Amino acid sequence: MKPATPLPYYATGPNIRASLSEIADGALVCTSLHDYTYLRSNASEYQDATYIVHACNMYPELVEALRNTRNVLEQALPLLADVSTDEQDSREEVESVIDQASAILAKCEGE
Repeated sequence: MKPATPLPYYATGPNIRASLSEIADGALVCTSLHDYTYLRSNASEYQDATYIVHACNMYPELVEALRNTRNVLEQALPLLADVSTDEQDSREEVESVIDQASAILAKCEGE
């Protein structure tokens, strides 16, 4: 899944903005967490916007790291034993982690 507007996003108060060079002021408001029934934003709106921006901007790196981890585990499977020890998980345990990573990646890729 990819955002409709390019990353990175920026939090400006309760607003989440994407930097776009074709916009006159250099930014486009993607969304606002501001509750317009009140005259001013509260601290939680700022904190929520900052959290959402951080998660959005980290998303591509996290997906890539999960994909790389899954690939390394798949390559290591032939080296693993059928039974776990204190030092090493069993092949079945690692296959379970690979399956979980694959399911999450499928969701990330919109499948």
